[in-house]
Amino acid sequence: MRKAYLGLFLVLILLVGYVSIGRNPSKPPSSSREKPSIFLEIFNDYETNSTINKAINGNHLWDKLDPNPCNGTITTNATVLNQTARENIELFRNLSAREESRRDLIGVLLLNDLREDAGGMTAKKRWALIGLRDDICALNERLRNFDAYKEKAVEVYGEPKFSYEDLYNLSMELKAIVSDTYRPFSGSWVVDTRSALLHFLYRGISNGSIPDYLFANYSPEKSAATLKRVYNEIRADPYAEALFGPSLAYLADWWKYEDMHTKDHEAVDDKYLRLFWAWYNLVRPERFGCG
Repeated sequence: MRKAYLGLFLVLILLVGYVSIGRNPSKPPSSSREKPSIFLEIFNDYETNSTINKAINGNHLWDKLDPNPCNGTITTNATVLNQTARENIELFRNLSAREESRRDLIGVLLLNDLREDAGGMTAKKRWALIGLRDDICALNERLRNFDAYKEKAVEVYGEPKFSYEDLYNLSMELKAIVSDTYRPFSGSWVVDTRSALLHFLYRGISNGSIPDYLFANYSPEKSAATLKRVYNEIRADPYAEALFGPSLAYLADWWKYEDMHTKDHEAVDDKYLRLFWAWYNLVRPERFGCG
């Protein structure tokens, strides 16, 4: 009989404890999040205005310079498309070398914005190029008339807030960190800055090495506040948006993917806020007029 009372007493204690914990949790579960993540705001903003993929891989400067670069009939001949794609790659690399040698900031910024287009034409089967015929035509038009577009960029966007030296210095800092796993497709680190920044973030996402000094003075709250401020300032500057917007969209896109596949949302937030903090300390957006 004493055993029965003892068993009942233990059950009552457990029930009272369960109710008490449920009503007065001493610590929120790991899946909780006090407020929506800043990364969700960024993801939704890009999806509302365009698509997250275009924000990462698309053109940010060129659409206003030539919304319809290809006029007339575009060939579907695979041999011709293959020749034009090869020509585009050669033109892109030659212009990259020329603009770097001239230390032409507008030129290297416009080429940064075309880097993914040019890189997407390599290692393609001839039949696959048919699906890229619009892109091949557009890139060929832009590269062949590059100098005219440089002049138009200044008319449309004005002069950048930063100098060629600012961009060059960042590209050299990137080179020191990622050159063991990244080679510039353009042949120029300064032209590949936008893409190299994405590679830098990918290394962090995939647990690759990022120097410890870039995480100095990190805190989730400080990083989130800084990200929101920097994001708004980058979005307001077309040159900064073209150069750095893809990095923030890339972080938001990966954050969204990992957040959908975990119960520990706080850990995902912390991972990506830490990565942003490392990116922020590397880029130092204030030297580019942002942050």
